Amino acid sequence: MTITLFLTLILANSPFEKFFDFVDSLKSAEADFVETVRYPDIDFERTFTGHAYLVTPNKLRIDFLSPQKQTLLLLDSVYILVSPDAEQPMVRQEFTFLIPQNSQELRKNFKITMTQSDSSYIFSVTPNQSGYTGSVTIEFAKNGFRVLSMTIYDVSTEMHYRFKKLKLNVELPDSLFSIAEVKQ
Repeated sequence: MTITLFLTLILANSPFEKFFDFVDSLKSAEADFVETVRYPDIDFERTFTGHAYLVTPNKLRIDFLSPQKQTLLLLDSVYILVSPDAEQPMVRQEFTFLIPQNSQELRKNFKITMTQSDSSYIFSVTPNQSGYTGSVTIEFAKNGFRVLSMTIYDVSTEMHYRFKKLKLNVELPDSLFSIAEVKQ
């Protein structure tokens, strides 16, 4: 009984349990970001800045501010890119956008591994099913378990996001995710 209780207390405070608690508690987020996109095959790199909004499980808005202004909306399985100089938004259906709704779904559909440095935990999340070509790493500070960065990998690119002014579980109006709002 004592050993079981001791193991339960250790596991409840483990980085994995903190990560799963984070996933279960995340409903929305917004942050300023610096994104570095690398294309390793052609040895090319480009940096973007902007502001991002997320509502789980299926709404993401990224307002790129530099090097050029444009907005990317990912809504369910629809990808919409709005550029000020384009007459019409670019719309792509059947885009794979998957944010697990909870830690059970995450455990079921993804392989999760962890490494650590002196100051952070780095979780690698890779889909179990075919059809998804990418993986994600998320870095959390050991002190306070706050998100430091996220890197998205797919077949030909590596997108690294460093967040500033990250706010979690904030009220975000539905209008943020409408094309009409973006065009204004």
